Amino acid sequence: MTVCVAAICEGDKVLGVSDRMITAGDIEFEPPRPKILPLTASIVAMTSGDSSLQTEVLANVAERIRARMATDPARWWHVAEVAALHSRFYNEAKLVRAESSILAPLGLDHASFLAKQRELAPDLVQWIAKEMTNQPMPPMNTIFAGIDPAGPHVYVVRGANVACQDSTGFAAIGIGDWHAESSLMFQSYYPSFAAADSIMAVYTAKKRAEVAPGVGTQTDMFMIGPELGSFVTVHPGILDRIEHIYREIQSRTAMVAEESREQTREFVTELIASARNAASTSNQEPPERDDVARVGAAKKPRDGALRRDEARKAETR
Repeated sequence: MTVCVAAICEGDKVLGVSDRMITAGDIEFEPPRPKILPLTASIVAMTSGDSSLQTEVLANVAERIRARMATDPARWWHVAEVAALHSRFYNEAKLVRAESSILAPLGLDHASFLAKQRELAPDLVQWIAKEMTNQPMPPMNTIFAGIDPAGPHVYVVRGANVACQDSTGFAAIGIGDWHAESSLMFQSYYPSFAAADSIMAVYTAKKRAEVAPGVGTQTDMFMIGPELGSFVTVHPGILDRIEHIYREIQSRTAMVAEESREQTREFVTELIASARNAASTSNQEPPERDDVARVGAAKKPRDGALRRDEARKAETR
């Protein structure tokens, strides 16, 4: 249970914010450790879901990234490549679990199952394939955000499914994702938002998501761009100032809302008074919906008749 939000701003930067809530089985806690994991100086992973599975998959992703950086340091990783790696290692983790729970009791592993398919009953092969495909996995979603030679990107990996969110310009994961995304949509967020506006929009989205059960109150934030290798963590002192501005906005909004409610109460009082007055004089017949239209409609036949009389007189002459 958590919330992570990432967004593209000014067409060349990426911002992200998250809480620190960790889920391990049926246990939730908020340790002093960010859920924003820099994989390179330009790409980060933001995690939600089962922390054990995330640790396993991301360890493999990070190892593969480090290996290529060691042999080819001049070649920058693309965000799409990292997202694809995560999907691949997720599927490998799923296969390991399927082998243990489905194949091992039959004295098989993945390789032997493929080799002996022709020797097994067709119904058994179909059952095994179905069970392996539907192997239950703990829920796990990941945002990969950053800058690469092609520009800023935001990808979301839900299980093994990879989705690019560049056109939308933002993405959120975790139990609070609906609240965060609704907040950004309400603000008409788009990828060319100014950085200052984006910081408040993304921070506000995270704060709105805190109403969801399981979303933590601790906040971490980062920015990448416009240059490659420009990952920076937003300092706690700056976060405190952003929080102060957010609370001030909320306070002013509450004052305006109260003024609006007071004005609306006046309208309601007038409406109730009008309704009571109408009730005291009512003869149980429904009121006319549009007296002006009714009168106008009544006049039209007379006007038409007058024109016909004038036409007849002209013919007589």
